[in-house]
Amino acid sequence: MEQNKNDFSALIQAFKEKDERRINALLLELYDRLEMYLKVVYDCDADLAKDIVQTAMKRVIKKINEDAILDSKSLLSYCMTSCKNEFFLLIKEEKQRKIQTVELDDQLITDHEHALHHLLSKERMRILSDCIRGLNELNRRLIEFLLVHPDASTSEVEQQFQLSYTSARTRKSRIIQMLHECYAKRSEQ
Repeated sequence: MEQNKNDFSALIQAFKEKDERRINALLLELYDRLEMYLKVVYDCDADLAKDIVQTAMKRVIKKINEDAILDSKSLLSYCMTSCKNEFFLLIKEEKQRKIQTVELDDQLITDHEHALHHLLSKERMRILSDCIRGLNELNRRLIEFLLVHPDASTSEVEQQFQLSYTSARTRKSRIIQMLHECYAKRSEQ
């Protein structure tokens, strides 16, 4: 009677008998079938299919040697499942690597942007400091007060500098305008 082409139970028997010649012939046939399975069903590249089959079959052969495969008639199905799982594990790991690469790239970009922002902020502060030094004493004290107390109301400025409400509001507005113009002029240089 002819043996079923899907029945690789003879492989398990060859392992039990330690028949190297038969093991090699049957493994070669099984490897070819498994590689074809991956290429046809999962559109796997030929070289990748060979690697996947090699990796999956190391585990299968270990189980055969440990007598852990109980149903020898379904060895082909077991091997196909092992190869499929190995293929999906490889895809999952590849996606994870891509995600990590993207996250790393994003972090590097963020770090570079942060460094650039820091340099720009430092340059802005230098220009702003130069502009503040160019103000008269009252205006310089007033703007320094506002920088330390950014939420200070016009009434608080009025009380702190003994100015009228209108004068405090006007002075604050003019100082900000002067600083803006000074900054714009110096940042163009």
